[in-house]
Amino acid sequence: MENSALSEKRGNAFGIAFFRWVLRWFGINRACEFVWFICLYYLLFDRQAVKSIMPYVEHRFPHAGRFKCQWHAYRMFVSNGQSMLICAANVAGYSFTKEFSQRKAILDYLRNSTSGMVIITSHFGNWQMAMKNMMDDLERPINFLMRPEHNKHVREALKHNPDAEKLHVIPIDDEFGGMFGVIEALQRNEVVCIMGDRAVTDRHVDVDFLDATAQFPFTAFFMAAQMKCPVVPVFVARSPEKHNHLLISFGELIMPQKSAADKKNRFKRFVQQYVDALAAKAQQYPFQCYMFHDPWHKNDADNN
Repeated sequence: MENSALSEKRGNAFGIAFFRWVLRWFGINRACEFVWFICLYYLLFDRQAVKSIMPYVEHRFPHAGRFKCQWHAYRMFVSNGQSMLICAANVAGYSFTKEFSQRKAILDYLRNSTSGMVIITSHFGNWQMAMKNMMDDLERPINFLMRPEHNKHVREALKHNPDAEKLHVIPIDDEFGGMFGVIEALQRNEVVCIMGDRAVTDRHVDVDFLDATAQFPFTAFFMAAQMKCPVVPVFVARSPEKHNHLLISFGELIMPQKSAADKKNRFKRFVQQYVDALAAKAQQYPFQCYMFHDPWHKNDADNN
């Protein structure tokens, strides 16, 4: 509920219209510079936003003092705002240069396999734009397990996305969390995209993330094991030098398997493989890991 409230508070009609105007007349780089000024408001007056990002900041920068943590939080807000702006520019038709890593191995697997695939994404970089690039490359229907957008102004803006109709959204807010929709899509040998970095139910395992025990969901790996298909992490980072250059990397194929262990522990090592890849990206691009929640909270409380 708290995250929904955050979503509904941020991103009003005037702000969206303003940045569309800046994009049109000044381009993507100048528009991204404006974000530095806008995000000062959130740093100074939105204590809920600052509180939500601090667990990640404190774990990613464990030796930073109070004021340095505030600076890191500010940079996180700026980076997140720039990420959303770049997504808006993508919807508006702006072109981006792209650099791929390990894409060929994934495409070869899909061309030579009759099984489906689970793409696991994270709140990292321009993760939304991974969908666009996969639609261009993967010769299969793509399904995205997600919640509906709570913010009505953002929802209206997304309606203008010309690629939206190519994605089939599996809603996560039914009583089964979208599991039947995912299984049906995988039975049709389609691709399913699942966010893998936020545990919203008790279907999670304890793994190591940034040198501390954190909770991550195992749903993607459970479904992949049931359907005997691979899980592939995908990360879309922005180049530190140019806002219009994207670095799209596909991780190693993870093949979850059933075992005699209890449901949680049987998938722990597969979740750890994904989390290790996410941690490596967080080390490489620390301000593009938008972890505005606390996956460590239960374990931190247990240790106190």
